Amino acid sequence: MKVKRITTVLLMCLALSSCSILPAAPSVTEPVATAPVTTAAVAAASQTTVQTTVVTETTVDPEVVRRQSYETFLSGLYLDLTGQQMPSDSMSYYVDGLMNSSVNIYEIVSSMIESSDFSSEDLQDTDFINDCFNTFMRRAPSDNEMRFYTDLIAGGTSRSDIAGMMMASDGFAQVCSGYGLTPEFNNNPELYATAPYQYLAELPDANSMMPIGGYVPSDEVLASLYESMDNLTYKFSFLLVDINTGEGLAYNLDEIYYTASSIKGPFAASFCDLDPEQAANWTNSLISLLQNSDNDAYAALDETYHRTYIRQWCEQLGLDLAPFAYKYPHINSRQMAALWLRSYEFFESGEWGAQVASWYENPNESAIHAMLGDQYVTRSKGGWFVDEDPYRTCTVDAGIVYADNGPYIIVVMSEVPSSMDYLNPIVTSLDLAHQDM
Repeated sequence: MKVKRITTVLLMCLALSSCSILPAAPSVTEPVATAPVTTAAVAAASQTTVQTTVVTETTVDPEVVRRQSYETFLSGLYLDLTGQQMPSDSMSYYVDGLMNSSVNIYEIVSSMIESSDFSSEDLQDTDFINDCFNTFMRRAPSDNEMRFYTDLIAGGTSRSDIAGMMMASDGFAQVCSGYGLTPEFNNNPELYATAPYQYLAELPDANSMMPIGGYVPSDEVLASLYESMDNLTYKFSFLLVDINTGEGLAYNLDEIYYTASSIKGPFAASFCDLDPEQAANWTNSLISLLQNSDNDAYAALDETYHRTYIRQWCEQLGLDLAPFAYKYPHINSRQMAALWLRSYEFFESGEWGAQVASWYENPNESAIHAMLGDQYVTRSKGGWFVDEDPYRTCTVDAGIVYADNGPYIIVVMSEVPSSMDYLNPIVTSLDLAHQDM
């Protein structure tokens, strides 16, 4: 049953208030004295009428209006989600919480979804998603949105968290604004702000695309990403994370891939960071290693310093050292992203860091540079290898994109047999996602 709009309540209050202060009409049984009608008398009468019908600021209590608006909103949400009327004690509790800011709308909706009234609906996942879209955004989900949320639920994301993602949308904010509410969600995770490497380490793995840091991809982004992902017939993983906010997207974070020459990027950065005097003596070799993927230069550096510096970085970041016993390790996307985040910090550390960073801007093979280098500054290092053993067949690209709306780390790892072209659509779609943030 639809409830009356709050504007109707306001109009009724105004009407009643206006009527109550109008002057009383004279009795029809009593004679009324007449007087000559003059211009001054008409003006005076007109002025009196206007003054006595003005509605004062105290006619309508704003707190009462706000409470009624919140009650209307919550009763509609509860009815849409459960098919039942919201219990009066719950209504009073949550309206009081909204009035004094002790509770937010996400907590209220989460409570609704966890209630016995909601459980009794016994909704299928698709029905739940449809109900949430109709409730929070007043529309049906697209096919891409339905796929996105059903995959998340299948991967273990709770329905409360799914509802929270939808409530973080602009559509829900517009619905709330009609009732005097401004939903606020924390899209800058505290853990990322204080401990970004721990944040990366604690991201849950998923075999479906997973939003991180409060980001919810738009339908346009989902359409682009799903097309790119569906056309890539080889195993792959990716991670996009905004360096300033921690928002991003991830897929198959813990899938292990051979790094091939992509590891040369963090290897060179760690050497330059931890031993700048020695690194300066190897400038030409380092540039050739990064821009031309020079295997001889890498072999000479590895024979001289082994993997001392990159292993020190791994110890600092809390990464597993075991893979880095090898010249070309097998690692996952979250480990590669951590190494590039550490590289970013070094690049920003001063003149030497900035000089080294410039060596990463023109690699001869990189999907990141090829697809985004004309738009932004990019610093990346790709790698590829074909072997009879599929465990060593890969195409990998990783680096930093200095986008207009902030820098971000991007990692794409795959079993593609030595061709960056396969990764181009994924890189382009991930940049579209970052533009959407």
